[in-house]
Amino acid sequence: MRSETVVFSTNDMCQELSRQLSEMKKVSLQAVAHRKKFQLALSQFSRFIDHLLPISSDNPLTSLQQESFRGIMGITREYHQIFSQNFLHCWAHTAIDNPSSQTATDLCAISNRLHDFAQSFDEDAANVFDSADPQWLQFHILDLKAIIASFNQYITSPNPNPQVVDIMNEKLKSINNFLDECENEDIVPGARVFSPIPINYQIWRIEHSDFIEESEEGSGGLAVVYFGHFLKTGEEVAIKKLKFSKLSGAHLRVFQREVTILATAQHPTLLKFIGATDTMPFCILTEWMPGGSLYHELHQYHNLSATQLTICAIDIARGMNFLHSMQIIHRDLKSLNVLLDSEGRAKICDFGFSRYKTKDEETMTQNVGTPHWMAPELLGGSTTYNEKIDVYAYGIVLWEILTKKLPYSGLESTMIIGQVLLNNIRPAIPDGTPPGLRSLIESCWARDAESRPSFAEILKCWRSGEVIYPDADREIVRRHLDETLDEQDRASNDVESHLSSEESPGLLEFAETLEKDGIPADLVERCWENLLSLPHEGLEDVFVNCLALFFKTTAASRAVSKLRTMPAGSVPRKVAIECVTLIPTGDPTQDDDIVMIACKNGAACEAAIHALQHRHLKIALEVIARKGIIPKHKDIIIQTCIRCFSVRDDPLVSVAALRCLVGNNAVKQISIQHIKEFINSRNTTLKNAALIAAAKMADENVKMPNDLIESLISNWHEQSLAGIFLVKSCKNIETASYILNRLAYGIPPTSDLTLRILIQISKHVELRKQLKTTIEQLIIGRSNPAITKALSILRNLPDNG
Repeated sequence: MRSETVVFSTNDMCQELSRQLSEMKKVSLQAVAHRKKFQLALSQFSRFIDHLLPISSDNPLTSLQQESFRGIMGITREYHQIFSQNFLHCWAHTAIDNPSSQTATDLCAISNRLHDFAQSFDEDAANVFDSADPQWLQFHILDLKAIIASFNQYITSPNPNPQVVDIMNEKLKSINNFLDECENEDIVPGARVFSPIPINYQIWRIEHSDFIEESEEGSGGLAVVYFGHFLKTGEEVAIKKLKFSKLSGAHLRVFQREVTILATAQHPTLLKFIGATDTMPFCILTEWMPGGSLYHELHQYHNLSATQLTICAIDIARGMNFLHSMQIIHRDLKSLNVLLDSEGRAKICDFGFSRYKTKDEETMTQNVGTPHWMAPELLGGSTTYNEKIDVYAYGIVLWEILTKKLPYSGLESTMIIGQVLLNNIRPAIPDGTPPGLRSLIESCWARDAESRPSFAEILKCWRSGEVIYPDADREIVRRHLDETLDEQDRASNDVESHLSSEESPGLLEFAETLEKDGIPADLVERCWENLLSLPHEGLEDVFVNCLALFFKTTAASRAVSKLRTMPAGSVPRKVAIECVTLIPTGDPTQDDDIVMIACKNGAACEAAIHALQHRHLKIALEVIARKGIIPKHKDIIIQTCIRCFSVRDDPLVSVAALRCLVGNNAVKQISIQHIKEFINSRNTTLKNAALIAAAKMADENVKMPNDLIESLISNWHEQSLAGIFLVKSCKNIETASYILNRLAYGIPPTSDLTLRILIQISKHVELRKQLKTTIEQLIIGRSNPAITKALSILRNLPDNG
């Protein structure tokens, strides 16, 4: 007999999910660790069901909804597994064996997936699954503190196991480091704290449903690479799928670095980034390069001509010059990390080891890259090096292209390290190698890093025509150089000519040159010094625009610092907005300067949108409260304000958000629950801001609950703002009647406040009889003729209008 497929309705589904929720709650109560986060996860699940119930019916689920329902049911089993890993008998092992944030990361990833499944039922219902909810971090901190207390209790107990104590102490260091980071970096609510994709690059986040894998193309220690298609555009993509079910420690840092560099560095000679997933399995999508790697071309395929390989070498230098101009050190340049398109053109890839560099050098972790291509300073274990390690690697790649051989073939890694460090050996350059190419290779792999050329200088060598591979077609190479380097060289030459001119052109001419040609990476310092030396009195707008041109150079922090000193309103809004996009710079002082520039020059909305620190958000929202919201940003600013109400450690963030909503007539977006919470705050500033917001809400005829009215009536002698709120609340007839009864049978406030309340209530014709009765019972203002007269007028008002 053929079994029939059971088709659920939304009513059936809600019943089943309610049953599952009940079971999950029972299981979660047995957990002794991470309980706060489990409560939040189940609270979101419960609210999802509550959203669905009013719109559920007996209509059968669509095929998409059935699939989503199955997905949600699968997730309930995952919840059971996570909960059970934290039962009394095993929670300590789970805590010790996993990164401090693993459970939080897993729960947020599940929340993301639930959101995606839930969208097939109702968007509002789906939105309750919010991995950006600030409570995840708040509850995670509480859970970690509970774990700390439990570990410390064991450590201080009689006769603890010494080995266990050592393990626990190591874990406590890790947990405390995380807590210290949370205290030092107050992340704005709304950021995906536990997403492996860095906060500032989440516009590149994609879902697994956005692409399809079609064939496995290769596998390495960290990942498997698949060929597939990105469904939104139809383009062919490479899907780099990490082998790890969890991202933590070094693996997480590699993933985040690669996403950051790919998202930041867009250039024709760098691999094009499509996006990345932030849930398991973790994937990075880039454009598909059908030609494979340069390594396989040189050592296996041998399809490219000398001319094509020469062009590859030039394009690698172009890409590296661009990376270095962005202050990015690749750290693992080698032929395996250069891919070829269908025409044999080269693009640099694999930025997992890449790092941003500081002004001159950066102290970094050692032993990155592969020994065959690594500079002596890296092989020697130095942690202080600069971008010249990439130049050394480029020299090895040039030799590799020349000989089609693997450098140091036959030598083990340890032998390579010893020979390079002790004997300063390099691969042998063949006899007959063109002198220009030999000279370039030798200068690139010089032992002294400072003796190596920059990539800007390397490109000049190629442009000179003195460097060429044997048998390469000079004319084709020249054409390629003209097409790709002519504009860059011309710009550099024009700026160089301007700086070297004996006529000392003025600011206007200098600005025109920089706007037309940009600021070449190797001329940044000279351009900066020249700009500061030029008089700009009466040309402040030109000076400001010139400063903005330095935003993407190594002088960015100095340009920002200069703009901070400019008078309010003197920086064009366009420049201020461009400045804001630099956040975060990694330099707290520079970020402070940027926010102040934006707020002084009409870009406070953009500052609030980009802000990651609470202090920046407070400043921006206070300015918006006074200056107003730019219409196109209204929705996002309002949502930002609402999220600020979840900040618990800095009440002034909520104060700024309240003022912003009040100042921009958006108080109806504030929940009554938040008003109650803030009015009961011990922080006077927050309490007063909430009373002002509540008064504004009442003035806009928002019905205020009686328990809130009652809490203020009980101490209306102490708070003048409470009186204003109560007067405004009387615009609502139900509230007015309630307050009138309290006046009649309770202790009234001051005569002045009582009179203002009565006048407001008198506007409700339906309440005038009750009003007159109350007035007769009140004993106020008998010694004040003005109040007596006002009460007389109220008594004589007609009962029917």
